[in-house]
Amino acid sequence: MIDFNSKVICSIEKGTVKKQFPFTQIKSCEDREGTRFSISFHDRQDYELEANSQEDKRKIMQLVNKVIYNNIYVLPTQVSSAVNEEPPKSGIIREGRLDLERGELASVKWVKYLVQLHEGELILQHTDHTTGIEDSDPSSTVIHISDGNASVEKQHGCDAFTVHTKKNEYQFRVPVSCQFKSTEEIKKERDEWVLAIDKFCLHWKRKSQFKPEDDGLYSVIQESRVMDIKDQVAEKEPVSPVSGNTPPPLQTSPSEPNAANAVFPQTPSSTQLPPSKLAQTVFQAPSPKSPATVPPPPECVTTPSIPAPPPPPPPPPPSLSLQSKSISTRTKAFHWDLLSQDKLSSNADIFLRSFDVKPYELKEKLHIINAKDGGLTDEQISSLRRYVPTPDDIEMYKSYKGSPSELHVVDQYMMEMCNIPNLDNRLDLLLTIRELPISVDDLQPLINQMIKMCTQLRNSKSFVSVLKYLLVVGNYLNENAGKEKAKGFRLSSLTKLTQMRGKERKVTLLHALVQQIVLHEPDLAIFFQELTEFEDVPGASVKGLTAEVDVLKNELRKIIQHKKVLNKVLNKVNRETQFYKDLKTVLQKYEADLSQLTKKCDEMKKLYSDILVKFGEPQEQDSQELFGWVCSFISNFKRIYEEIIA
Repeated sequence: MIDFNSKVICSIEKGTVKKQFPFTQIKSCEDREGTRFSISFHDRQDYELEANSQEDKRKIMQLVNKVIYNNIYVLPTQVSSAVNEEPPKSGIIREGRLDLERGELASVKWVKYLVQLHEGELILQHTDHTTGIEDSDPSSTVIHISDGNASVEKQHGCDAFTVHTKKNEYQFRVPVSCQFKSTEEIKKERDEWVLAIDKFCLHWKRKSQFKPEDDGLYSVIQESRVMDIKDQVAEKEPVSPVSGNTPPPLQTSPSEPNAANAVFPQTPSSTQLPPSKLAQTVFQAPSPKSPATVPPPPECVTTPSIPAPPPPPPPPPPSLSLQSKSISTRTKAFHWDLLSQDKLSSNADIFLRSFDVKPYELKEKLHIINAKDGGLTDEQISSLRRYVPTPDDIEMYKSYKGSPSELHVVDQYMMEMCNIPNLDNRLDLLLTIRELPISVDDLQPLINQMIKMCTQLRNSKSFVSVLKYLLVVGNYLNENAGKEKAKGFRLSSLTKLTQMRGKERKVTLLHALVQQIVLHEPDLAIFFQELTEFEDVPGASVKGLTAEVDVLKNELRKIIQHKKVLNKVLNKVNRETQFYKDLKTVLQKYEADLSQLTKKCDEMKKLYSDILVKFGEPQEQDSQELFGWVCSFISNFKRIYEEIIA
């Protein structure tokens, strides 16, 4: 859960907030293969996460990138007002069109992007292959360099360079265009990109390594380095006339972040080379760094009549006469010494050893909702979701004209999956159908328990009387200490009663409170019998349970949406008539169950809101913390009471 009110990211499990990470601790967010992604923090281990779907991953990464943006560009006083708004535009240090290597070993290709270098990140906007016009898709790929882990290096040849982050590698090349035709022009453009990116990578690396006690010295040294970076970059890369802005000043210390404006990047798309796709077994290259489908760099070939250079070490720079010539788009073929089929291995091979479904059975299995009726198991569905073919995979496999039986078994599975329409939607649908009732059953008792706790605390008159006793005792002490009387106090004050001790170290203020109540109103001393649900500290919270219910509502909407999508392509298949009948029955049951759960959740929220009003607590106060105070107070009160009457 990303809470912009409290400015924390929470991990929630069955309504319990397990961990909370302040926004300021988030360093970067990186796309991974499939639905996986990672978040890096300051002084904490990275979080490796997997979303329920690509759309969920896109939305989550979009929000996390917004948080990271504010950490880089927005002053602390501006965060509260700016974090929920679209960030303003900042200076673009450098802008241009680059190709990015995308795809698997079997389907590597270069994709065109409009690339913008900002102070803390590279923003990549996909462009049309033929027209060069920006894609209508508002999402962008964001490469963060502000976490101190990024670096850049040139590749062999005149046109390519690679940006390294903590989790990924992004290989770029300068495309041949009307602006850059010769080897000399392309090499110059590549070098200027590398210089500009490298300066900022070094800046953030130094900044991530400084110690707080060296802040003053660091600021002085870093300021000179920052000015040097800006001057050198400005000399070589004038600001693009498209932006019309000047580059924002770099931050000089963590305590004084830059307030420059910038276009906030939308959700990044996957750019890394996933290691576990089935397509790797078709065109297996000797090295992941040099797939067979990647063309040699243009520096290697300048005209059809000039032979290709030998393997590394890299060739010397071409002569001036060669550099001035335009680059040919044709290259000589490189004949690989291919591995034999029996030597090929991948994650897919290991997975298929325990996957007892034949390739031709996949489509039929997807028409069955329940595993007990012969459908796929939950484990099989989860595993298949990791190997869903990409559009590039589908294009490549459909171009194969041979017999599927001649292919490796891994490729037979991939071939079959490529021929199943909306495979990712079907798998998401089946997995959601399996998981939703389990989640409902898990949340139901937790919400019921929370309702009981809220009801007992709201209705307990004895607890209020005990608090009045505490107010009298506290005011008596403060009056004699020369302090004003209080008219009320926060429930967090209950945790301080055991910390205030008398002349005898074993006697606390809570002992004095219990003694006064036993002396004047002995029946009130057993007030805890009205609050039996508070004997144990609840793990779940109202906020966490509400978030879980909201997730289930989204899951139900996804089932309905998946059904609509599948209905367009599957409604003419006879076998799937039963599938839709079963799906309709499932939806009716889930809608009824979730409707009941939602009513219970609304009741819980109303009761807790009444408690906050009754005890004068702020509406954003988390129940997990508040009930923890009450539970601890009741436990200690009961222990001391039993000691006194024993």
